[in-house]
Amino acid sequence: MFNWLREKVSREPHAGTNVQYENLSKDEDGKSTLVVVRDGAVPKMTLDSNELQLLRDIPEFKPLLVEGVPQSLPKMNTKSVLAICKTYQDHLQVCGESVATEQRQISAKMKEVDLAVKVMMDRLTERQKAYAKAAEQLKKTSDITQSLKKMRTHVMETEEMLRQLNEELPEYLRLQPYTFSVETQN
Repeated sequence: MFNWLREKVSREPHAGTNVQYENLSKDEDGKSTLVVVRDGAVPKMTLDSNELQLLRDIPEFKPLLVEGVPQSLPKMNTKSVLAICKTYQDHLQVCGESVATEQRQISAKMKEVDLAVKVMMDRLTERQKAYAKAAEQLKKTSDITQSLKKMRTHVMETEEMLRQLNEELPEYLRLQPYTFSVETQN
């Protein structure tokens, strides 16, 4: 838990401490086998000042019951507690059943509304198709009306040209004046 704290604490001797090493025994090659280390002073643990402040900021924990758990707590009648729990269970069961009933009713109403919306959408789709056909027929009618107007102007121009051509002919070759009977309707 405090590994981060242990890593921060330095246990190595500092520059100001006296550490003395003594070799008490040597082996056959002249190498020492036993080393005794004596420290002149106890090294101080060093912590970063921020970490010390963090440790100081930890709140003090106090027990909830100051003098321990009292031995003279009033005993509860288990039959009464069981009766209250049974009554509460029955109440929750009744509430759960009423909620389930209401959910079933809501679900049935939602299905009815979905069906009504589907029927309405089908009717509106059919009506939209009928309107689209009517609009297409109106467009065809307006196209035919435009074509008739163009034909009428062409017929009138043709009649004028025939009249001028007939006037250019000698009198014995001339035709009787001809008029196209075009009735104008608005």
